[in-house]
Amino acid sequence: MSKLLHPSSEPSKRMWEFYKKWIQKNRNNLQANGLDLPRVNIMSEKTIQSNVQAYAIGTVAEITQVNPITLRAWEHRYRLVVPQRNPNGRRLYSQSDVDKIQAIVNWVNQGVPIGQVRKLLNTAEVNEKKQAKNTLSNRWTDYQRQMLCAIQQLDIHALDDIYNEAISLYPFPLVLKNLIEKILTILGEDWEIKKVGVAEEHFFSSYIRNKIGARLLHLTSRRPSASTLLLACLPGEIHDLGLLCFALYAMENGFHCILLGANLPLNELERAANRVKPDVSVLFGQLDETLYVGIKKLGRRLPCSLAIVERETNDKFSFSTKGIFKISKDFTTAMRMIQKMIALKKKTME
Repeated sequence: MSKLLHPSSEPSKRMWEFYKKWIQKNRNNLQANGLDLPRVNIMSEKTIQSNVQAYAIGTVAEITQVNPITLRAWEHRYRLVVPQRNPNGRRLYSQSDVDKIQAIVNWVNQGVPIGQVRKLLNTAEVNEKKQAKNTLSNRWTDYQRQMLCAIQQLDIHALDDIYNEAISLYPFPLVLKNLIEKILTILGEDWEIKKVGVAEEHFFSSYIRNKIGARLLHLTSRRPSASTLLLACLPGEIHDLGLLCFALYAMENGFHCILLGANLPLNELERAANRVKPDVSVLFGQLDETLYVGIKKLGRRLPCSLAIVERETNDKFSFSTKGIFKISKDFTTAMRMIQKMIALKKKTME
């Protein structure tokens, strides 16, 4: 009989001590019955921290004072705690399972029928998830506040420290969506009410453009995927940072992107599209009457679908022309819409 235990927190370290005492207490009985001594894998603290602890059902019964028969009933009849199994089929309870058993015991001791405990546990898990979500939201808010303060002070070192901390903790698409995009929006709003000036906006734009450019260069070195996007800003649109952010998010999601930059004439987009044959061409900016008419004509001549991303949605300009779509400026939603556009185009070609 062998058991493996990996403590990685204060509560589990106490269980670790309990387990060693249990071995000493039962050593003679085990040997008298011809059984192998439980094998304890003692590892360095660093190794312990990197592993997940696992407890056999007998150990869990001793720790929680819940009979193994009851634990099996809670598993099969009520599906309250379903442990993992090792290759031999033996139950291995995690620290989370042990915590859940102790929570069940608390509910039962308060007079709650066992049949109603699962609903209470689910409610507790939902509340924990909400709390975790709120904590994460607060963390992004803190990053935004600190970054805005660094921008107002024109402090490149503080700005870089905040950015590097965020990028070391979270995937880049999350940093892009919850920090960079938010800061750009806040700066735009603050500029309109004269809370920040052109200097602050240009300071951040220059910094983040370099960061995005470096990452785009890194992603471009990968082998192109099957789907290609041709990206450009509408004529008259001189700010291309949103375009760069969109391109980076698309490339992080597996697309191959070709960037044509700001203020691109519509005839130049047509020329480029006929040359590279992208799956979708994407135009950024704000529509007006002249551009609206020009884009409807352009859509009929392009060899691919055309997506329009407006800075501010204007329902006045809607497209009934086949192959032209308005898509969301929310990156995640936009990716799904582009995937649907590509799938629709392939279906019509079959």
